[in-house]
Amino acid sequence: MEVNKLWKFLQYNHEVYYLAQRTSTKSIEDFGKHLVNYLLEHHSQISTVYVDIESKAWSHIVTSNKVRHPTSFIQTSNEVQLTTVKRSRHGSFSIVSGLKDLKIMKTANSSFVNFYRGSLTTLTESTDRLFGTSVQALWTYEDGSALIDFDQTRQQIRSLMIDVFAEHESESVQHTLYDMGKLILNNVKSISKIHFTMPNLHCLPVDLTRFGEENINEIFMPIDEPHGYVQCALTRSSSKGSFLSKI
Repeated sequence: MEVNKLWKFLQYNHEVYYLAQRTSTKSIEDFGKHLVNYLLEHHSQISTVYVDIESKAWSHIVTSNKVRHPTSFIQTSNEVQLTTVKRSRHGSFSIVSGLKDLKIMKTANSSFVNFYRGSLTTLTESTDRLFGTSVQALWTYEDGSALIDFDQTRQQIRSLMIDVFAEHESESVQHTLYDMGKLILNNVKSISKIHFTMPNLHCLPVDLTRFGEENINEIFMPIDEPHGYVQCALTRSSSKGSFLSKI
């Protein structure tokens, strides 16, 4: 790294720590907005600022005697919270938030049948399969400059997402993620678009016939073989209550 670029990196890095000390924002989005404003106000040579922030969840450790320890913490999940905050000097905020590495699985109400078959298709149909995936979801705020409770919005979107996954009679990954996005756009008016990436995390039934046993969808083995990498974007259209989708 060149010396002048290294100096700029260290300078901006120090400003992040400085603002972290001086601001009391709860959400990563609000902190990103503060940082963008600060950099634009204090550096006239900058015309546009992008800030990418990732955050992981930590919770107070609850000891065996049910006491919440004040100074000890445990990371509760590999899930990562995301946001990208952007603003030009004379423009408004653009904010895309989301999450990734949210691993979820259901063991019933999941099938995959009647799909397109080519001459080399070997995948068999299944009316009862495990449905596992690692969710990445990115949602775009309609107006990033508006006064928004970002933490509450994030919790609402995550809850709706998980509710649909758990309760949905899934006919495919595509079917489920489309219904996730539709419910979220219907209930969260502050966002205009949501994009999902949900790869299949396959767990296949183990063949126990060689041991004289029958495996009735009880014993499964995770595999790393090639799998479906499913994406879908839903955008709120200009017509109220309708959506444009791309799968």
